[in-house]
Amino acid sequence: MNSRRGANEYSQTAYFIWNLLWLQVGMLLYGDYLLEKVKLGPLELNYSQSLRCFVALMGVFVFIGILSAWNNRTAFQIAANVLLPMEIYTALSCLERWHPAVRVLFAAACGAIVWYLAAFFRSRKKIPLRKRLRLAYLSGRVAAALFLSVFLALSLPALLPAEKGAVPASMDFADDEVWTLEAQAETIGMLRDSIWEELDTKERLEVLQTVANVECAYLGLPYMPQVAAAECRDDILGQYDYAEHTIVFNLSHLPHKNGPEMLNALLHECQHAYQFACVEIYQAAGEEYRDLAGFRVFWQAEKWREEFLDYEDGSSGTEEDDAAYRRQACEIDAREGAEREMEKYLEYLGY
Repeated sequence: MNSRRGANEYSQTAYFIWNLLWLQVGMLLYGDYLLEKVKLGPLELNYSQSLRCFVALMGVFVFIGILSAWNNRTAFQIAANVLLPMEIYTALSCLERWHPAVRVLFAAACGAIVWYLAAFFRSRKKIPLRKRLRLAYLSGRVAAALFLSVFLALSLPALLPAEKGAVPASMDFADDEVWTLEAQAETIGMLRDSIWEELDTKERLEVLQTVANVECAYLGLPYMPQVAAAECRDDILGQYDYAEHTIVFNLSHLPHKNGPEMLNALLHECQHAYQFACVEIYQAAGEEYRDLAGFRVFWQAEKWREEFLDYEDGSSGTEEDDAAYRRQACEIDAREGAEREMEKYLEYLGY
């Protein structure tokens, strides 16, 4: 009896509360910042399906952890309850992006966990089967969380919004700056090939930041997205992050693209920023106002909202996946909007 009490660091109530607290923190962290698409064998889950998969993993592990906690209510068990589903989810979503050597190490870690469970189970032959299973589960869960935490740490830099190696534009713009093409003519003129090819990555980002400010002011956005560069998937040139209000360009491609190519990519992402702003307005208005004649211009935002929630990013590289990406209304409109704006800038630049 005393040994059982000694194995518990928390009362049942405290253990329950701490589990729920860290469950909430973990779900907020992943749901808002780290959610990725998941591949389960032949199944490729989109973001909404991946979120449900993550929530199910977290809920199942914490629920079982609480049910099995009449003994061994320790900090290690709480950590295992929360970390292990996060680690499993991260492995599922990042496995294909890991270096082959990391995959081998991951397979070895999984093998070590299985070996540990088998050895633990055999070493307690005199204990009743039901109790052995419970102890093996409690002990194995902590061991698995410990082993797999290494791979969670390896994956986080690629998942965080501000990726390692990110280079932000460093220009400090005054609030009263005039953001028009004419007022920023000197900086925008640096997109011309003769000047652009002499600029380093940081200088190119500063030029693109100026264009983004001009374009977003023209579109009437209440904010100006920060332009940055980071390591991205090879097929990505640029992408807009609504949560952070950033336009991130691929650090590997930026040095090798000419001015007009980067201008077109930037204008495309500015169109996405505009689309997200329209979605915000549409959602903010109550349904009773959405039929107003002047509000009908935002009806397209409902389609954009649906697509953003279940976005096809063409990440598999197949022709079918690429076609699905291109036929989304948000992508069609972003391409058309960027083309219209390109004409204005190219005429100004003398192309």
